[in-house]
Amino acid sequence: MTNTRRSVLLLVLAGLWTVWILRLYYNGPHLDLTALYLAGWLWGDGQTQAIFAAPPDVFGPDQPALWAQAWTAAGGPADFLFTAYVYPPIWAALLAPVTHGTDPMAFFHAVFLWHIAAALLAAWLGWHLSHRTPLSPGWALALLAILGAGTPALNTFMLNQPQITILAMVLLAFVLVHRGHDLSGGAVLGLAAAIKLSPILFALLFVLNRRWRALGAALVVSGGLALASLLVAGWPLHATFLDRLSQIDAMVVQTRVNFSLETLLYQVSEILNGHPVVEGRKGMVFTATAPTWINLLISAAFLAALAALWLTTRRMPDATRLPVQLIALSLITALFGPLSWAHYFLLPLLLLPALFTIMPTSRAWGWSIAFIATTSFPLFMATHVFNHLIMATAVLPALTALALLWVTLAAAHKASRQGSAEGAGRP
Repeated sequence: MTNTRRSVLLLVLAGLWTVWILRLYYNGPHLDLTALYLAGWLWGDGQTQAIFAAPPDVFGPDQPALWAQAWTAAGGPADFLFTAYVYPPIWAALLAPVTHGTDPMAFFHAVFLWHIAAALLAAWLGWHLSHRTPLSPGWALALLAILGAGTPALNTFMLNQPQITILAMVLLAFVLVHRGHDLSGGAVLGLAAAIKLSPILFALLFVLNRRWRALGAALVVSGGLALASLLVAGWPLHATFLDRLSQIDAMVVQTRVNFSLETLLYQVSEILNGHPVVEGRKGMVFTATAPTWINLLISAAFLAALAALWLTTRRMPDATRLPVQLIALSLITALFGPLSWAHYFLLPLLLLPALFTIMPTSRAWGWSIAFIATTSFPLFMATHVFNHLIMATAVLPALTALALLWVTLAAAHKASRQGSAEGAGRP
């Protein structure tokens, strides 16, 4: 295929996907973005102590009355649901003038358009992290399946989830670092971590690869914004923020779009103990207190996975090591947390091209198709009817992601021993 034909194909596919997503969710519920809008509006209205208001179990249906009151005062349409704000306070302060100068739906629509652009950028970056050649037609079609029919992507756009911005920033950071721009790459990752704390875990790769300049830049940017947040909002509000994170960490969140191994382990233990399983066919979120033994087991598994990541990839060739480490770490962070929302799995899906650098092409395609299929929305709907038995919508995605982590680390170990990548192919 000539470069011109390839470019035309890519533009057509991107255009079709954009129209599809706009038709589906442009006027959708935007549930996860309500947290940012309401926090900004409450800050601008002087109700700073209310920005971390939440139901008793954070994600439950008993929503605080002040959310609806603030929404009505901001001019929001009726019959909206809201979600809790779990970001550093500084972003509420920065959003205050925006929310008081823009009605909610205009804000949601503007962010939605940005998220479309960010998703397309992330798809391009996921390819170019491990392949410095033009995006192949085969992988462009795979991206159409990931972004247009995958549960992680569709759930992300339905909620207008800020995670799209975060994953684009994480990918941009590692593309920059992989190409030798350590300071700028580290700064981008630091900014992502200042928006949502979890991306700071990816700075572990800077440590493993001795990219001290990138690590320093990430810490300076994230630390500087944390200090600015303290100066702007004060310690009491940050203490509330940290208490909220601790509360979430102690819970098992049982819902159809939480693919956490912790949740599945908890449900299996409940079944073995003869306890009824929650009604997972409904859209409500169910929470419980995680038993100590489950917390310890998941924490141990997380640390063991990190150790395996270091041992299997440390002697890989420079050209392939960082992309492979990133897909492995994205799977680890998605699987072993108390919250493994479906949208967290969009990052490893976009990083699947890294498999082709350490596996034969046919094997890499097989695992890519398996992961795309088990996270697809058609399979989600097919398994949803069994969610009253166990959270069936999470079983196949979680187990496939766990298997993919295993084979990725095994292939990385083999590539390390051989001193070169076995696959070196392209999808």
